[in-house]
Amino acid sequence: MPYTLAAISLLAPVMLAGLVLASLPVLAHLLNRRARRTLVFPTIALLKASSASQAQLFKLRRWLLLVLRVLAVGLIVFTFARPLWVSDPLHAVTAGGGAAVVMLVDASASTAQRIDGVAADELIRSAGARALDELVSGADQVNLIIAADRPQVVFPQMTSNLPAVRSELERVTPTPFRADLAAALAEAARLLARADRPGKLVILSDLQAANWDDALAQPLPQNTRVTIVPLDGPEPGNVALSRPTLDPADPVAGQPVQLRVTVTHHGTQARTADITATLDGQPLDTKTVTLEARQPREVSFDARLEPGSHVVRFEVGDDALLSDNAIHLIARAVRRVPIAVLGDDGPDAVGSTSYFLHRALAPHNGEADRYDVTQLTGNDPIGQARVVFVSDVGALSDEALQRLHEYVDQGGVAVAFTGDSPADAALMQLNALGEGRGAPWLLTGMQSDGPIRLGEMDRASPIVRAFDERSRLALSDIGFARVWRAAEPDPGTRVLLRFADGSPAVGYLDVGAGRLAVVNFSPASDAGDLGKRGAFVALVHALAEGLAPSHTERDRPIVGRPLTFSSHAAVSRDGPAPAVLDPTDTPVADASYNARPDGLDVYLPRAAMPGVYAATQDGAVLGRAAVDPDPRESDLRRVDAAVLAERLTRQGAEVAVYALEADDEVLALRGKPVWGYLLLAAMGLLAVEMALLGYWRR
Repeated sequence: MPYTLAAISLLAPVMLAGLVLASLPVLAHLLNRRARRTLVFPTIALLKASSASQAQLFKLRRWLLLVLRVLAVGLIVFTFARPLWVSDPLHAVTAGGGAAVVMLVDASASTAQRIDGVAADELIRSAGARALDELVSGADQVNLIIAADRPQVVFPQMTSNLPAVRSELERVTPTPFRADLAAALAEAARLLARADRPGKLVILSDLQAANWDDALAQPLPQNTRVTIVPLDGPEPGNVALSRPTLDPADPVAGQPVQLRVTVTHHGTQARTADITATLDGQPLDTKTVTLEARQPREVSFDARLEPGSHVVRFEVGDDALLSDNAIHLIARAVRRVPIAVLGDDGPDAVGSTSYFLHRALAPHNGEADRYDVTQLTGNDPIGQARVVFVSDVGALSDEALQRLHEYVDQGGVAVAFTGDSPADAALMQLNALGEGRGAPWLLTGMQSDGPIRLGEMDRASPIVRAFDERSRLALSDIGFARVWRAAEPDPGTRVLLRFADGSPAVGYLDVGAGRLAVVNFSPASDAGDLGKRGAFVALVHALAEGLAPSHTERDRPIVGRPLTFSSHAAVSRDGPAPAVLDPTDTPVADASYNARPDGLDVYLPRAAMPGVYAATQDGAVLGRAAVDPDPRESDLRRVDAAVLAERLTRQGAEVAVYALEADDEVLALRGKPVWGYLLLAAMGLLAVEMALLGYWRR
């Protein structure tokens, strides 16, 4: 590796003209030599003897004082010339030239954390202001990139208006979003590549590890000079709330329900925390829990809900990060859970699949049943059923299959029994509608050399765990006269039950925002005696509960992402246009709507804050949706600045790490300033001169 010797650069070389002042001590010295004084001595012999012994000593003293004075004046002049120590002259900005500086300012939610009582964003802005102090007005150019979910380049091009840049920097505050640092780095690379002068990237960030680990996919231009300004102080512990759920998923009004939330302590030491739940603004309960380091824990609260929609709020006490200390859940209690059975066989056709499904789901056929079961034919719209059971998927028309796929893709849950019709063609069509991922598996043909029995069960699945050991044994004891054989399942399929030979029997696949489950046998009387057994009731109820929408919230709405939700109240055609209110009750301008006969579908391209959004009409609430904070922002662990520097260096960048507590310059564009040392040296020389004069005069 080649080495470059250090050099001295002057920011104000014109001040070197002051070196003429170094002649003043010389002139004073010469004038002092020509001065004559008349001295009267009693004995000339004594004077001659004294001058002979001390003339050389006095001469040496005068020369020493002259050298000290000339050096002191020279150092003071060099101080006003503002010299810089340049360790790398090849990359230094010349005194008359300028630099292009891009400041990447992290504004992700985690920058709201408090470190030893000080907000991280305040430290970030302070470091940025210190960097701006080093720039030369009129010579250097700068731009700001605010890293949020969408990086914002503050100025359309590099600017020399440093006061305007400083004003924009002071306005940067934490956003509720996770920063897209990869996109922000890409914007920084674009700005630096277009610069016509030496450039530098300054990274002002809390260096949250979970975010920066994914940020370096975009390489910087070769030889990009980077300064990283990490935060000082320990990583604070943080307690976060996430994943609020209901159990049962579809609560019936007046019946017991559990409201659950996951609590995670992102710290290194165990601690206790108080978790409070409120229901529609009224206190429900407070629980004190012990949290192990880095371990999630589920906390549940018991409640009974009135019919309708309710807002549940979970809270934890203040800690290092406040944005994840509250989370919401929309709980809708119904008098009976709406279920649809789709099939042309009808509930009164004794021994048919629809016949057994109706009796398993609603044995009393009235208010005493948990489920409100509606029979649909292939020509009927599905509506707002929580789960659709298809009695024979092969009997559906192409139009009915299209409606079924759209229902699932938009968040619905369907359980399709294969029946005797050409179910293989129907699943193939559903798979095509999902662009190759619309069905758990394809069918390869019918097997009828029975009796065929069930074998292995996925006991880790909550759906299988929902029915007891007696029901499991009863299932394995049932013999089927004919079943469908499945091809290799889709990799995303979860197989719940298998036949004795290991082939799939019951499984489901996430399709779009919903789920499609396929059952490779039929409960109809001519296929076996499953429909007559109590195990069939347990299986149907387990599928209805375990696959319900509240259990499929793997994509719960998160701040910064699109938001889609539906109302359960119809829009009045005689009233004003509906509106969507954000958590601060401010109308959302870019919301779009799709009115249905029984409700309203709402779409927001971006949820701008966590909390509860409401669709309203004339002051009445039609529907609500809860948006969560991004759970990835809760882990405040940092990537080591040296590790990040090493990763950037492998991309070809030249990286320096600046410590916030250091007194050195952040940018060091023109070298390290040394005028302070020169001034101290000049003062030291003058102090030595005064000390010598005082000693010699004694």
